[in-house]
Amino acid sequence: MDVMRSRAETLLAIAVLLFIIGFGNYAVSRDRHETVFNIYLNVSAETSAHAEGNNVFLRVEPGRYITGSVPVSNNSTDVRSIRLSLEGSLADTGWASLEEDGFILDGGEVREIGLRVDVPSSGSGSYEGRLLVEGVRV
Repeated sequence: MDVMRSRAETLLAIAVLLFIIGFGNYAVSRDRHETVFNIYLNVSAETSAHAEGNNVFLRVEPGRYITGSVPVSNNSTDVRSIRLSLEGSLADTGWASLEEDGFILDGGEVREIGLRVDVPSSGSGSYEGRLLVEGVRV
């Protein structure tokens, strides 16, 4: 039963992250494109995820993890250099990681980047962070 619960929670997180990335807050100029997502982590007695606009709310039990993927797309016809970064107290814990933090995307290309938050058994408290996705025309 515990394995099924973990799988369902992980799938929920993936669905939330896929939804969020599609509806980001975009600051667009001709050469630069930036998307910012606020991530709020609460170490608690349950693992869950939900989204409201550009805000992602994660609850993770100590000793557990939550995963998802971030689809990064280049909707222009230009080649873009993409940089992803995590900031804030969530990033400072070292618990959150991205599969990649920089790459080149051709026009129209989409790449899925893994995101994982591992909370150690001794973890407690609440943390805030930002996921920055920046695309610059090459």
